Amino acid sequence: MTPFAAAIVFGALACTVAGQLLFRGAALSANAAGQFANPKSLILFATAIALYGVMTVLWAQALRELPLAKAYPFMALSFLIIPVAEHLIYGQAWSWNAVIGGAVIVAGIVVTQL
Repeated sequence: MTPFAAAIVFGALACTVAGQLLFRGAALSANAAGQFANPKSLILFATAIALYGVMTVLWAQALRELPLAKAYPFMALSFLIIPVAEHLIYGQAWSWNAVIGGAVIVAGIVVTQL
């Protein structure tokens, strides 16, 4: 994988992670306000959707550079990064099952890239 292709794939991954965290923030804000239609929730939600738009463009570019079978395993890192980031940002508890599952995901990425 070239550095350019890696940057695009990891940019798409970063947009996915940030978008999910913003969706979580929008949901928590809606819960706190008692309704979804409050300014903070709507701003977080709209920002998440915008990031998903950027992610889509980056992903399309990544697939111009790489076969899907080489690029897609890196998106599985979102299943590792999002719970860790949610724990750090929102204080969500996580378990050893999540840690073990994350290790399996990383091992799977290594195997698919051989």
